Amino acid sequence: MKHSTIFVTLSLLAIGNALPRLQAYRDQSHTLIVGGVPAEQGDVPYQLELRYDGQHHCGASIIEVQGVIVGLTAAHCTPSFADIDLFTLVAGEVSLSDETGIEQTRKVSRIVNHAEFDELTYLNDIALLFIDEPYELNENISPIPLPEAGQETGGNLLVSGWGRLSYQGSSPDNLQKVEIPVVDSAACQEAYDELGDEIFESFLCAGYLGEGGRDACQGDSGGPAKSLDGEYLAGVVSWGEAVTPKSDTLEDNQERIIGGDAATDGEIRYQLSLRYRKFHHCGASLIQVDDVILAITAAHCTDGFEPEDFTLVAGDIRLSDRSGHEQVRNVTRIVNHEEWDPDTISYDIGLLFINEPFKFNTWIGPVPLPEQGAETTGNGIVSGWGIYNYQGFYNDNLTKLEVPIVDDELCKKAYVPLDYEYFDHFLCAGWLGIGAFKDSCKGDSGGPLVSIEGNYLAGIVSWSEANIINDLYMTNVFIPKSHILLTG
Repeated sequence: MKHSTIFVTLSLLAIGNALPRLQAYRDQSHTLIVGGVPAEQGDVPYQLELRYDGQHHCGASIIEVQGVIVGLTAAHCTPSFADIDLFTLVAGEVSLSDETGIEQTRKVSRIVNHAEFDELTYLNDIALLFIDEPYELNENISPIPLPEAGQETGGNLLVSGWGRLSYQGSSPDNLQKVEIPVVDSAACQEAYDELGDEIFESFLCAGYLGEGGRDACQGDSGGPAKSLDGEYLAGVVSWGEAVTPKSDTLEDNQERIIGGDAATDGEIRYQLSLRYRKFHHCGASLIQVDDVILAITAAHCTDGFEPEDFTLVAGDIRLSDRSGHEQVRNVTRIVNHEEWDPDTISYDIGLLFINEPFKFNTWIGPVPLPEQGAETTGNGIVSGWGIYNYQGFYNDNLTKLEVPIVDDELCKKAYVPLDYEYFDHFLCAGWLGIGAFKDSCKGDSGGPLVSIEGNYLAGIVSWSEANIINDLYMTNVFIPKSHILLTG
């Protein structure tokens, strides 16, 4: 398994601040601290906690720019649609649950993302956070020095944050810190070439290649990476590619099925992973209409996005690992059903056309479509990388689950009290009051429901009511072949 994290080298002069070249630390997971140790009060005086609506959101650092105390974080932590009034910055924080009296909280008054921040590649993933009043600096709260212009970072980095302690663990209450080595750019590029990721010259890589068990991981986005050689802020945690533990078994979960079983390589040949910005976004199914090979997913997975935002991966089983069976294609065209209604989630179907056909083999192949007027009964197989439980852990391994098809009248009775409209073209599957902890959940949207009796694609995971365990989970849009042909 490869562990590495990446820093994006850039000049914040582009956003009008006299900062030297910094590096946005690109995390090897989706933001945590793995294998770290608890920090004591005052160990990391420059550490900030960025909160959104009162909840921990990202890490940040205290810096001083021309006499002004500001916060520095990752630009992806402060998207344009976020409400600036809901952001606060807490300094002097060590325990998220205990107030020591040392903490100082400030409101974010202005956010300045790097002028050339690219949401797709995460290039220039840095933002300044201005606050309503300066912090009172002391031994527990103080800014971290910035690198000199042209500074070359080597040796080891100290990364800190409130990311999870292990790949299946919960986020820690106590601030964590971990020491990781800077990785040679060529070696890092070679590691990321396998994953189809581009490593720009402005990136700095840090972590472990082929060993480890220590790294930054989910929850640390925007947090500091300090050079131990130079005692300066070398980078900001930005992004990463599926950190794996020292053993070859990733126990964290990236999008799961509740109560399901792990699928084996080649078992669900039609399963696709729809990736947005290289990260798993939704499920999809590989289908063939006449001689055209394409994918089908839920319209809500692609509504408002551009085709170039997405890639489709076939033959994938584990999101953190590469078996060599995977094939990646670019999405060239998105065609949502002409009657798709985002308000009612009616006709939640979308077709994804690709730049070149997938090559069918033992691990990759299309799922048959239903005949016109086919009535789906019995049980179906739903699959995906959906959240494993209601506390939000995710599957790394593709998971499958057998669910019963539910009578329309029963389904309507379940959803009428929730003030939802149940359309005739919906197909309902799941458990009513029984079968608790077995269902599909958030993260499986767009994925397949295949009829066991007919061995055809009966539906697409569309929506549910808050994944209520003892209620129906999902209403899958029924997809007769005529619907598919009409959308294409």
